[in-house]
Amino acid sequence: MSKLEKLIKFFARRRTFFILIAPVVMLVVAKPTIQGIVAGLLLIAVGQAIRFWASGFIVKDAVLASNGPFAAVRNPLYVGSLLIACGYSAMTGGWIVWAVVIPIFMILHWSAVYCEEKYLESKFGSEYEEYRRRVPRWMPRISRKVFEGDVSVKQIVKNNEHKNFFWTFVVVLLFVLKFMFWKQ
Repeated sequence: MSKLEKLIKFFARRRTFFILIAPVVMLVVAKPTIQGIVAGLLLIAVGQAIRFWASGFIVKDAVLASNGPFAAVRNPLYVGSLLIACGYSAMTGGWIVWAVVIPIFMILHWSAVYCEEKYLESKFGSEYEEYRRRVPRWMPRISRKVFEGDVSVKQIVKNNEHKNFFWTFVVVLLFVLKFMFWKQ
């Protein structure tokens, strides 16, 4: 394994720590405005909806997800997470947070995607190769397959997306409370 691959794996494994600590730091430095709260709520709502939708399709380590949101983009969970991170950034009321958080988010999640793609290639072989050629990594491309298949609430729960939603809700609530009681 090359030094670059070791570094990529290091970042991929540390993304969860960043996801946990970043909202806390963002809350501490936040100077929320009504515009930031509204923009943040919209971004977070769309991001969370994408995450619920994707979580209802993915059966980890068993089946290559290629319908629903996975027909539009290979990483819909990360696209949803990026929108949530953008929402938190908007709620802080400062552009400096965007300049710090989003590049870090992209580096950590790009690292995770790199590792996951290697795994999926070894697990699903030519099926994954064909999927990878057909579906973009980050920028969604709508096709008929986006509308195929059903969202499984059981899968959403199995994938613990309800827990992610709970913590997202808590962070949003804390931003709103800080906005309501923060003295300018």
